[in-house]
Amino acid sequence: MAAKTLYLSNPGYIDRLNTGDNALDRELDELAMRRNEYPIQGASMFRDVSSQIKAGEFKTAQFGNRYQLPVKSEDADPMPQANPVQGFVQSYTTVQYRLGAKVMKSMVEQEVKPYARKALSGLMDSGRLLYEYSMASHINQATTASGYDGADGVPLASASHPHERRQTGVWSNLGSAAALSHSAYSTARTAMRKRTDEFGNRMMMRPKLLVVPADLEEQAKVILASELKSGTSLNDKNVLQNEVQVMVYDYMTDTNAWFLVADTPEDNRGLIFGNEVPASIAPMTGADTGTDVKWAERLRMRYFTGLFVCKEIQYNEGA
Repeated sequence: MAAKTLYLSNPGYIDRLNTGDNALDRELDELAMRRNEYPIQGASMFRDVSSQIKAGEFKTAQFGNRYQLPVKSEDADPMPQANPVQGFVQSYTTVQYRLGAKVMKSMVEQEVKPYARKALSGLMDSGRLLYEYSMASHINQATTASGYDGADGVPLASASHPHERRQTGVWSNLGSAAALSHSAYSTARTAMRKRTDEFGNRMMMRPKLLVVPADLEEQAKVILASELKSGTSLNDKNVLQNEVQVMVYDYMTDTNAWFLVADTPEDNRGLIFGNEVPASIAPMTGADTGTDVKWAERLRMRYFTGLFVCKEIQYNEGA
């Protein structure tokens, strides 16, 4: 499950000798732009805290209003007392990214087909794709501890998440590795429904999404769309039909992995996105004033993606 490298830099000149040579070809009948659309799929699984970032930092903690169960006590007895349990704390730091592109004046003077101005339009799409890869890295490294651990000190998916109340022990959101099937899906949803809080009480979680890579899209839809129980020769009704939506996450690198996402309110999501400085395009000036650069634009953005504790996810590495 290798993560994609997010750092790459090469000279960004659009000129008549390099990237723009086709625009100067008098015999060319058409110069069409390649499809370049990058919808941010992973955003639906992240909590957006952009408005709360201060000076490049975001620090979060959770508290609870759950108490232990009342104990048997008569009026004359001392009043039993208890406190809610303090939650985990985690800090995140935004990172700045920039990218520029320049169009040489001679390129514009000699182009036969309109090319240079359109070529610059892809800078913002590059920024959107960076957002996507940053979000996807937390999913693709779900079981990797080094550099991807959450506020509780373990990865997104683990069988040893410590509870906020240490005496309660640990909880798991990592199922036994199994290929996606009707029975494996049923096991995962049952595990999610049985998830407990820091006092061992049921959290009443219900799955709303089954997230899969493109390789498992058909299998996922067969499981959830079949009128009869999939994968069997019996005539049992499929009681799980259309129970959740299937989300194909095209940036999942593990072709076997799949996971459930619960119907948790956004402010309780364990995956966090903070956009301190939204991606923006501006003219590039300054050092270019003494050169024959016709157009020059730069992209600038500062943000972070991070992991707190994902109680809303039930993960399986597949088989």
